[in-house]
Amino acid sequence: MGGLIKNRTKKTIELFDELSLDILIILNEPNLEYLTGIDSGLMLIINRSLDTTLIVPRLDLQRVRSIVDNETTLIGYSTIEVPRRIPGENLFVSKNLGDYLLREVGLRPTNIIGVDNIDSPIVKELNSAGIRVINVNNYILRLREIKDESEISMIEEATRITEESLDNVLREGLEGKRESDVAAMLYYGMISRGR
Repeated sequence: MGGLIKNRTKKTIELFDELSLDILIILNEPNLEYLTGIDSGLMLIINRSLDTTLIVPRLDLQRVRSIVDNETTLIGYSTIEVPRRIPGENLFVSKNLGDYLLREVGLRPTNIIGVDNIDSPIVKELNSAGIRVINVNNYILRLREIKDESEISMIEEATRITEESLDNVLREGLEGKRESDVAAMLYYGMISRGR
């Protein structure tokens, strides 16, 4: 992962001061994947010190642990504890994921929370506990628009691979080939040139 979570969450620091946030909660899948590099996250919690907690489905806990290493506190989530937790398994069991914020994080009505999905059931739980929630989705989208050096490098590499693959297909010629054959040639060219 190479510090992806730490590097990307650093971009949120100004939001804490700008909106007087205590905690930032990321729930939208594209935002979660952008900030963590993980495609199966349920919730990312970021505090003012930029310490993070990533909650993932219990069934995906081991795979994600091997990806994020020790870059974030990692919690498995399940609605029931079946099978029983194994020693050292960081597991949160509840019918509602929002309970983690209320019981484990200890959010109180004096807290101001930034959330990127205001329609989430988690927000309804926070609201019913009297916790003030601010929609930060547009801010997170703006963060995602500004590309860092590693993102620019990946875009350039993807462009190079696509252009080489397309040139190769055009050199072989399109005449007499079905669209699906051309698409397969292009796809194979991109896959074989990728990492």
